[in-house]
Amino acid sequence: MRDLDVVIGGGQVGSTVYEILKRVIPVAIVDLDKEKQKLPDTKEFVSKFRKKVEIRMLHICIPFTDQDKFIETVSQYIKDYDPQVVVIHSTVQRGTTAKLSKDISVPIIYSATRGVHARFMEDMEYYTKFWASTSTDRKTINIFRQGMADVGFKLKQMSTPDTLELAKLLTDTTYYGVLISYAQKTKVICDQHGIDYDEMWQFAEEGHSKLGNRPKMFPGFIGGHCVIPNLYLLDDDVYDKFKYIEEHNNFYKEWMEKQKDD
Repeated sequence: MRDLDVVIGGGQVGSTVYEILKRVIPVAIVDLDKEKQKLPDTKEFVSKFRKKVEIRMLHICIPFTDQDKFIETVSQYIKDYDPQVVVIHSTVQRGTTAKLSKDISVPIIYSATRGVHARFMEDMEYYTKFWASTSTDRKTINIFRQGMADVGFKLKQMSTPDTLELAKLLTDTTYYGVLISYAQKTKVICDQHGIDYDEMWQFAEEGHSKLGNRPKMFPGFIGGHCVIPNLYLLDDDVYDKFKYIEEHNNFYKEWMEKQKDD
């Protein structure tokens, strides 16, 4: 009998969490794509391994598209693996952790990830790992705290999972989208009037150096699977306030293509 952590999902988040954890503890990746799975070399790890191995933490790193479906899927994994603690690393809609926790006796912790995908390992090790839970079970919460600290994570607790879920969406990806969208808008204005974008933004450099509130962003098309997809995880009334990011992003793509043609 020995402790084992299991990572559900072998994408960039899951594989990075796995690489960090495996330095200290036995860990496995389980994924629907068998090529992404990484199972420990032990006879104990069989289809019914939960009867032979105690699962310490179950790390959820699967994509979130629908709250009900996500909760149903995670609930089934919890039932199958019977972990001591569940840690959700996925970006999720506000209220997901609290809703999942209502019908699950195992402590569930939300711990959002941050980082640029090109240097995800470096960033995940650099940034503080914020976390929050509705559970007050100190013993099992300490399993999470100690386990994450053992592999080098800096931890900071937030008051509620809702706070952290919203923090990930609003202060990380959506805010980044706001800044890029503003850069796009100013680039279009410059193009319309024959102004050099980089020269114009020189005017803000000293102010940004002194105050830190005039960032110049590269006015590129927002692609990838974070900024725009995460807009749809916002509550409807909040999404309405920021949907212009996607709308202008689509306009900007057409604008840049037209500029090339011209």
